[in-house]
Amino acid sequence: MPIGTHAPETDLLIPLPAEGERWDHHTIHTHYFGLSVPEAELGGFIYIRYQPTFPLCQGGVAFFRGMDNAHPLDIEFLDFEITMPYPELVDNTVTTANGLQVEFTEPGRVAKVSYRSKDSRTQFEVVQTAVTPLFARGHVMPGEDDHADPVRQPGGTEQFMHCVGDVTIRGASFAVDCYAARDRSWRQGRVEDQGGARPIPPIGWSPMYFGEDLAFQPGLI
Repeated sequence: MPIGTHAPETDLLIPLPAEGERWDHHTIHTHYFGLSVPEAELGGFIYIRYQPTFPLCQGGVAFFRGMDNAHPLDIEFLDFEITMPYPELVDNTVTTANGLQVEFTEPGRVAKVSYRSKDSRTQFEVVQTAVTPLFARGHVMPGEDDHADPVRQPGGTEQFMHCVGDVTIRGASFAVDCYAARDRSWRQGRVEDQGGARPIPPIGWSPMYFGEDLAFQPGLI
């Protein structure tokens, strides 16, 4: 089946309801980026979840090391706040209250992602450059398509990125040079409970990049 792409400007879609509009409170926008340092068994999860009807956001960064990360206290570093002010988009840059910044230096292709903890002992700055097109997808969570309002034109994208930069975790520094997937949604109706969402087995989103000739992006299936 043919696979479509979205315009680069969709990177900048984090709209709020216009005056007088009523959106479902489960409406969200998201930005996700990842990074890894395989030789250090280090992986990073970078996420912003916008909840425009409130308006507020949640998000931040989590770094995992090794395979024993079953509970939050097992994580190497975690700064993920559940309630923060809704970020403004200024000069193509989103900044959260807890120090995460995403600058779309070239929407649809290049993003500079950075973070600094309050004590400065954990920080990173990486540049993520696209190695695949900005693939379009309708939804990613099972059941999400049942709850999104088609009038709002919900959508989403996935893309593989070449991620280069540096990360410091509690004073220990690592060079980053990896390939990572990014993902985002806008105006999706995400009802993430068993009463409103579709029950699914314990599976994960598993994009894989093998080089310029082969990549798997399961969110497009």
